[in-house]
Amino acid sequence: MFLYTNHADEDRNRSIQKNDSINPFRGRDKKNPAGFPGDTVLHYDFLVGATNENVGIDNLTLKINLFENITKAGKNIRTSVPYFHFVPSIKNWKDYIKGIYK
Repeated sequence: MFLYTNHADEDRNRSIQKNDSINPFRGRDKKNPAGFPGDTVLHYDFLVGATNENVGIDNLTLKINLFENITKAGKNIRTSVPYFHFVPSIKNWKDYIKGIYK
């Protein structure tokens, strides 16, 4: 799932946090969350209508964001940064806890 659109009002800038991480999750439509719930909810099981939860039921989702600018202490340190992250499903977590993936 590629989480990038070319809308002028979309915030594709991120800042380095105190723990040297960035927060990729932001909603795009704060006025109408039912229309676009934000990146935390978007995963395969949500898109096919299987669940409305932040975590999918069965399917692992790969999310790819493209950030325009990454800043630290107000200074731009990177541009055009792809950011990849996996969103495991409830089933993946239960199987991991059971020890299936050891």
